Amino acid sequence: MDQQASEQTKAIESWVQRLKEGDAEAREQLLQLASDRLRHLTRRIKKDFARIARWEETDDIFQQAVLRLYTAMESVELQSATHFLRLAAQQIRRQLIDLSRSYYGPQGAARHHASQAGFGDDNESPGHHAFEAAEVSQDPQKMQEWSEFHQLIEELLDQWEEALERGQKLAVEELCRDCPEHIAALESKIQALMQMDARMSGKWDDASSTAETLSVKSEISQLMFHAKGGLGAVYRATESELNREVAVKFIHRNLVSNAESCERFSLEAEVTGRLEHPGVVPLYGLGRTDHGRLFYYMRYIDGETLDDAIIRFHRTRPKRGAMGIHSVDFRQLLTSFASVCRTIAYAHNRGIVHRDIKPANVMLGKYGETIVVDWGLAVPVTRDDRFRQSGEASLMPTSGSGSGTASGAGIGTPAYMSPEQMSGLSPAPASDIYSLGATLFKMLTGQPAFFGDNIQKLKQNVLEGKIPRPRNQQSGVSEELEAVCLKAMSL
Repeated sequence: MDQQASEQTKAIESWVQRLKEGDAEAREQLLQLASDRLRHLTRRIKKDFARIARWEETDDIFQQAVLRLYTAMESVELQSATHFLRLAAQQIRRQLIDLSRSYYGPQGAARHHASQAGFGDDNESPGHHAFEAAEVSQDPQKMQEWSEFHQLIEELLDQWEEALERGQKLAVEELCRDCPEHIAALESKIQALMQMDARMSGKWDDASSTAETLSVKSEISQLMFHAKGGLGAVYRATESELNREVAVKFIHRNLVSNAESCERFSLEAEVTGRLEHPGVVPLYGLGRTDHGRLFYYMRYIDGETLDDAIIRFHRTRPKRGAMGIHSVDFRQLLTSFASVCRTIAYAHNRGIVHRDIKPANVMLGKYGETIVVDWGLAVPVTRDDRFRQSGEASLMPTSGSGSGTASGAGIGTPAYMSPEQMSGLSPAPASDIYSLGATLFKMLTGQPAFFGDNIQKLKQNVLEGKIPRPRNQQSGVSEELEAVCLKAMSL
């Protein structure tokens, strides 16, 4: 078992103990903590059910299995992490068995594939079912026999699992005392279950897994300064092994000894690396220089910022009349903005709030890419029911303690900060939505909704919601886009 799996098992053990102590949030936290592991296991177990893979997505199977697990945890008193993992494996297996029945049973898709013999998962040996697809779908008696067979095997398997949890190991021959013809079928099911348990606990050893730790070395050279922000500076460089251009971000030298800044930098790297979305720059690695300076390197985006594109559009548009909302340039801006919205929606579904959305933090690539960058202020938040139904697992960063910046007080870009962020309230997805509205405002008018050197006055205008109407600032702005902008920025 590798170090990461071992640490996660310890964390699961901790939450199991809290659940036993009556912690009301422990069950949900336990499922969130193990979600990545359960999803990975579901993906691997699905390979054993090759026929099911033709129609079912891994995420759909995973979600249904988690619902089963959540319900099962209400009636089972968990004793340990191993007990939890075994229960999880059981629920994943049962979900796949139910799907197998659905597709290959008398009411399922097998009637449309009568040329395929056999049912259930592909691990079952020939002869476990004495029924051909065509026979079952047309003969009511065969249909009944097929159903009774699966019900019996399921009951016997439950008896075996319950005995195992009590520390007993029942012989298959004893379980099948009254039905010896089913010994081979039950042995196959038990073997598959034990393999699933091993996979869940991280002890499974096959051609696709290895206990060794792989070390990857890379040399980055030819660094040239590119840009800088509040937390770090970005350099353009070359990675020698793959001879590719990359971007390297270093924490500022004066922040190397600042623990809070280092935590934020590590959190930014982890969030960026784990948000797997076309709208988030791919991160290649994290490291530290010989002098202790943190850095991470990522794909280099050759292009311009959304802010640059907005400035150029308004500088070159006609000075009078409509602002060219039907022009190719404006439609390209709107397309990029829609991409930003989808990226932020994905982050919210993972339980991450960006907190610094603005045109300058959006990169537009030469080939149509739209990338949201600078996740240095991002924080994890508790997801509500809407985001839990998205099918995405919560991203629970291991970097950073969250101290000092969790409320968001005093950080961000004032012209794009929401009233609640300006007031130092707890971060929430609504704050990002406000910032998206403020970004759209600049896209429509060519200037921020609030600007000026007097920060106190700007803050007061934000808190009071004194937002000028885009149509009053720029002629030709459509009513529909103005409505979207004002809705996003409403108090």
